[in-house]
Amino acid sequence: MSNYSFAEHAHRFAVWAAGRAYSRSGGDGGGYSVPYAQRMLEAAGMRDINTPEDLPCKEGIDAFIHERIEAVRAARPATYEHHKTGKNETFRCTYGRAQKLVNVYLKSKLVCGGYHDDERVERLHPPIDRKLLIGLSAFCEVVADQDEYAEFRKNLLDAQVLGDSWVIFTHSTYEAYIKAIKSLQQGKPLWAVEEHWLP
Repeated sequence: MSNYSFAEHAHRFAVWAAGRAYSRSGGDGGGYSVPYAQRMLEAAGMRDINTPEDLPCKEGIDAFIHERIEAVRAARPATYEHHKTGKNETFRCTYGRAQKLVNVYLKSKLVCGGYHDDERVERLHPPIDRKLLIGLSAFCEVVADQDEYAEFRKNLLDAQVLGDSWVIFTHSTYEAYIKAIKSLQQGKPLWAVEEHWLP
């Protein structure tokens, strides 16, 4: 009799989704593959997050996500074996890469796992990537003359000054974009900002 549980099933899917998303846009080192993503996510304790009860209160979500991102980064190997040359090369996992892993994992397991209306899940951060950044910029232009979006426009501009490539985001750049997203959502679920994600 198999001991394969639904929790394991959900974990494997979330690892695959996060690993594939994190591997997009090469460069900045390497080793961006699902097996390395799994290694880092599991070392960071992500497997143990199965329901909203495994999250802190909604006020603690930002700190929790930062801790998970840093735990993923701390779990990165020193080197990876290049799939073509077979040589060991330096493995890099920027804050931007790690946020993609953590946020896609949580999106797959919790946001899309039927808990989207829980107040803690509503505070989870959307995965930030190129397509979301392009969508936010486009929306900013559309509402350029609308006063109700003035704070969002200012916050997005402040974030863009810090950088616009998610793969090399630092903690401060990431936080600046999260601030802009929060000012746009105005209390609505943060996951819903992905209406501006351009496929």
